[in-house]
Amino acid sequence: MANRVRDVIKTVRRDYSKDDIKNERIERYQHELKEANEYFEQEKEKSEAQKTHERYRRKQKGTEEGVSLEDLIKPAKKVVERPGTYFHGPLKKLVEEFGDIKTITSYMTMGQITKYSEKDGCLYDRDGKMVYNEETQECFE
Repeated sequence: MANRVRDVIKTVRRDYSKDDIKNERIERYQHELKEANEYFEQEKEKSEAQKTHERYRRKQKGTEEGVSLEDLIKPAKKVVERPGTYFHGPLKKLVEEFGDIKTITSYMTMGQITKYSEKDGCLYDRDGKMVYNEETQECFE
């Protein structure tokens, strides 16, 4: 890389005399020189262990059997809340939102399902008292 910097400087000096291309080439070469300088500054800051590791990774990536780190890192799965897997709300809230017993029971948690039972389009509690009538949309809880 150091030879490249010298070549750039020599080319800039040689091309400096040509007026028609001068400005365009000087800007391009200055940009390349700046990039090379930044690269060497970054390399100076790295420890030998980091440099060795990066060389190893570049070499490993070039081989057929080399495993890319991008393939190993998988995005997190999106958590989709399904009915019945979380507490949506008490019976009154479920009745207000849905009204249909089948939908209401699908949104109930396991505890709520064990507390209520369905018969003839109505929900009854453990004692046998009616807590919801689907036809009249009344909730007695």
